Amino acid sequence: MDWHPAPDADPRKPQHPITASQARDNWRAWAAWLRSSRLDGLAALLLEAAGPVGFVSAQLLYMGRPLIGPGAAQLAGLLESGESTKEFLTYLSTEGEEVRQSLKEQA
Repeated sequence: MDWHPAPDADPRKPQHPITASQARDNWRAWAAWLRSSRLDGLAALLLEAAGPVGFVSAQLLYMGRPLIGPGAAQLAGLLESGESTKEFLTYLSTEGEEVRQSLKEQA
């Protein structure tokens, strides 16, 4: 998903590259990828430890977006707000629990 300004956007006003709701749309894919790679625990640990450094990391990701790609802005949006980070951590743990429950039921 790439970012494009709205056609009627005022070019003199700064535009945030991605909204919080757009980032949340990607949480399911991120959580699935982290679980399939068995990195969900490590990701949760790093996000919890990031704390105030998350904002600085977000700014670095925004600056590196041309090299990293549009996913950098989405991750930066998550790191920029401590509230969003906590919400993703909650989502990651509850979604992970639901997946584990469904796997137990299938077995």
